Amino acid sequence: MEAVQKSLEQVAKRAPGLHSSSSSAKAAATTPTVHDSIDRLIARIESAKATLSSTSPADPGVVVAELKASVESAQKSILDRQKEFHAALGKATKTLDKKFPIPIDGVADPALFSSSEAQAALERVVLNHLQRTGDWDTALKFAGEAGLALSSETERLYVQLHNVTAAMGSGDLRPAIQWAQENRPFLELRKSALEFALHRSQFIRIAAGTILPGSDGGGAENRDPDGENVEMLSASIDALPAAALAPSNAVVAMARTNVEQALAYGREHFKPFRTTHLSEIQRLFTLLAFLPAFLPAPAYGPEGVDSVPVEHLIPTVPLIYRPLLDFKLVHAPLLEPLFKLEFCARHRIAKEAPLAIGVEVGAGGALNRIIKVKAVMKESGNEWSQADELPIEIPLPNRLRFHSIFACPVSKEQGTEENPPMMLACGHVLCLETLNRLAKGNGRFKCPYCPTESYVNQAIRVYF
Repeated sequence: MEAVQKSLEQVAKRAPGLHSSSSSAKAAATTPTVHDSIDRLIARIESAKATLSSTSPADPGVVVAELKASVESAQKSILDRQKEFHAALGKATKTLDKKFPIPIDGVADPALFSSSEAQAALERVVLNHLQRTGDWDTALKFAGEAGLALSSETERLYVQLHNVTAAMGSGDLRPAIQWAQENRPFLELRKSALEFALHRSQFIRIAAGTILPGSDGGGAENRDPDGENVEMLSASIDALPAAALAPSNAVVAMARTNVEQALAYGREHFKPFRTTHLSEIQRLFTLLAFLPAFLPAPAYGPEGVDSVPVEHLIPTVPLIYRPLLDFKLVHAPLLEPLFKLEFCARHRIAKEAPLAIGVEVGAGGALNRIIKVKAVMKESGNEWSQADELPIEIPLPNRLRFHSIFACPVSKEQGTEENPPMMLACGHVLCLETLNRLAKGNGRFKCPYCPTESYVNQAIRVYF
């Protein structure tokens, strides 16, 4: 699809009035866009009109001749830009024809969605996709047009999913932490590290100097009228009052430096994970020993965003602890997919929109392969042996493989309940029908992949 994308980008660049045909400023002046040519022509006409209506007008014949030359120049420039655009559009059309050379009429079953049940199933998939992507207005209109009933429970789940992930993207982990705490038994049953990962991210953000959403920020009395904390780099832990060591939530409120706030947060929230994540907790607390202590100041960034650049802290931390300051490893890029996975598992919904997966698989090469194989088989006079099976294997990335499927290495058929995979005494696995054909009714046969002789009744069924 890269060739198609490049050809479409060329069409956009050659679109009249949008872009110059050259990135050079000098060349752009000699080859103006359509809009520039029209603007220059209008300005030239206005100038000619003003010249002819002035108290000392120039020779009308000269003015008209110059105006005629300007019109012809603008016309030529516009035609050149249009030719470039149509040339790029023609190349894009050829690229699309080359990428999709054969219509899919002979591949797709026209009766696939002809029944009312199949049509309703397709409409439900489309509605689910609109809700998954957060397009609520379109989903409401589509449900009304298709006559589908909207489930308030389903809509509530998708709204909650979108709200929590949006908050995580902006740096507010409180909704995600609340959800994880409410569903802690489910997460513990799945041995999920979501709740600990959320608290770890909060801990590191506090240690880096972030003013978390909903907190008072601390140290407000030390800010100048412009909002900047004048003691940010000079404050130290030794100068803090003894009251800063108070327990529970009061610790977070009274602690002033980033190090003490992080220490208080860890003491309060890491207790349930001491048996499962003790080594990681120890690393987090050790990290505090290498970080400079300062008073967090919101003037360094908006609320909810890391207010202190992590790059300034990395040189003070040994190499073994620097991964803890990597944004992609401990913050939103890691936490959002993990939260979506656990949220969807908790509510038994697909972790990705089924319609998006189907389009990705089909447009990613599966459709082209099927069309090509069908054309080859038609020329050779062959037909597919099974109506519901493909004659070739469609390669897919691991994230798009949802079921363990066994294909017999001898017959090339996929294992089913009637034809399950069977493991021989030598360890090789074949389908049951293949074993019966090899045994030829004798019950004894030689493994096609090694010299070992086996018996059909000794084969053990394999479950994936």
